[in-house]
Amino acid sequence: MRSVSLFDYIEFDGVSWQVVAQDGSELALKNLTTGRIRRIPVTDLLSNDSYLPDSPSRLPSLDRSAVLETLDSVARARVEHLQRHVHEVLYGIPPGVDAGTASVPEYDLRNGLQDRIEAKRAELAAAGKPMGERTMFRHIAAYRKEGVAGLIDARLVRQSTVSGRTDPRVVALLEAEVAGQRDLSTGTRSRAIVRVRALAGQQGLTVPSDRSLYRVLRRIETSRHPFGNATTRRTQANRPARPWGRQAPSRPGELVEIDSTPLDLMVVCPDATSSRVDLTVALDVATRTPLAAILRPVATKAVDAAVLLARALTPLPMQPGWDASLAYSRSVLPPGMLPGNEETRAAIAAKPVIMPESITVDRGKVFVGSTFIAACERLQVSLTKAAPRTPTDKPHIERFFAGVNSGFTQYLAGYTGPNVVRRGKDPAAEARFTLAEVQNLLDWWLVAVWQNRPHPGLRHPAMPKKDLTPNEAFAALAGVAPQVPVTLTRDDYIALLPVDWRSIQPYGVNFHGLHYDAAASMTIGASPPGCPPRQTAAGRSATTPTGSNPFTFATTGKGNGSRPNGAFPGTWSAPFPSTSSRPQRRPWTDAPPASPARTCSPRSTAL
Repeated sequence: MRSVSLFDYIEFDGVSWQVVAQDGSELALKNLTTGRIRRIPVTDLLSNDSYLPDSPSRLPSLDRSAVLETLDSVARARVEHLQRHVHEVLYGIPPGVDAGTASVPEYDLRNGLQDRIEAKRAELAAAGKPMGERTMFRHIAAYRKEGVAGLIDARLVRQSTVSGRTDPRVVALLEAEVAGQRDLSTGTRSRAIVRVRALAGQQGLTVPSDRSLYRVLRRIETSRHPFGNATTRRTQANRPARPWGRQAPSRPGELVEIDSTPLDLMVVCPDATSSRVDLTVALDVATRTPLAAILRPVATKAVDAAVLLARALTPLPMQPGWDASLAYSRSVLPPGMLPGNEETRAAIAAKPVIMPESITVDRGKVFVGSTFIAACERLQVSLTKAAPRTPTDKPHIERFFAGVNSGFTQYLAGYTGPNVVRRGKDPAAEARFTLAEVQNLLDWWLVAVWQNRPHPGLRHPAMPKKDLTPNEAFAALAGVAPQVPVTLTRDDYIALLPVDWRSIQPYGVNFHGLHYDAAASMTIGASPPGCPPRQTAAGRSATTPTGSNPFTFATTGKGNGSRPNGAFPGTWSAPFPSTSSRPQRRPWTDAPPASPARTCSPRSTAL
């Protein structure tokens, strides 16, 4: 605490002064070198960093004023009892009473301090709590200097060091041993103690007992997990050596994070086998809204990330094949897992469609390839690459994956658990859902559950204690930072899909062993890929490119619809991925056969 009184000698602005007068809230300072008088407000003097009193402050220090709250009830009661007696000796009345209360005659301030101390000692002795004169003087001095904190037993608030009395050089060896466990296989503490003893012996250091070494080692390791799980240890060591920052985008779409992770779930493949799938998500940081989420039966590819952008900007009902895929899943899943059309469309309508402005990705080949970068350039989205091996650059998407596991995946048959320690006996045998069914269930869970679940990271300045849902956060931000609604049409969505060339045969189109037919495909001219298109009677080009969508699992064309034929008779609307239709593909053991030369053959088009 700072204070100033008349005739005090002080240092201010690098000059020695004396306080010679006071006029209201102003002081008159006399320069001890030149004799010049300077007037200054009291508040300006006490708040200036250059102010330095010549003598220590006569007011008690407030540095430890809150330490009383850390004591247990017994120790606190003892300190408060001692404060009452010391305060009465110094000021004549106990603490907390009115200022005009008359003091006891023995403690009247007209009596000398020594007389008041003797009276207090006699009172304490009569109460069965005698106190020596030196002890009383020590308590009075501490109370004047630090207030009530000075009356606390120092043994109760003593702060012990990590190493105690251990040689600092031995502690340095223990620190180096703990740091060296980062990339090693997990061992025991005894191994670390043996190594430290060997190194200390080579340097001629005195090593304490094993008990002391174990005690110091446990204090040093703290949260670094040198003798725990190796994965946890490496994760903790990968944290940046700086204070945690916080990203606070102020509008929807300002910052979007994209990442992929294996989903802890076994799904059923078309050949009756089971396998895990990859989950790729685009998450808006401002509202915690997942713009899109796709599942793949194999590792995510660059084209998958590009299609993720198409799904993010295209509402589910506008995505080709989505209605048929949802209807099929509703017909085969247990009743009630997927609601009716009206409830589904109401939930989808409440989920916002957000146009991303900036996307943060890691440096995986999926996100730094030309396919994904070209898709971002086409949609005028800026791309930011995270630092290498730094998942903390996009922590929100990492936390989202944990939320999917705890809120969605663990309730499905075939759940594998986050690691082998928590894995069941045979999760592959428990798998019941196909990839398309899990995709539809995930889409519904995101719009019906996630979007309406309060999130602790979403707070409104006017209601800082209320957790908002992603839908509520979007409504709050859209009111102050509205954005232009942008959605892709059906043709825009198809334009971002991968393109493959296929010939149109009399039975339709063969795509990875599946036949697709449509009446419109038979009217397309006979121009092959790379040859000039034949003009129809109406003057339109006869070659219409067709896209293969691996996420709605149907082959679609601009202006027409086609369906698989032969592979699944009677169930053409069943959704399936193009990769799962060929799960037994293996590399050639010998040289592959030579591909035939590409020539202009009749009835071909792009697929």
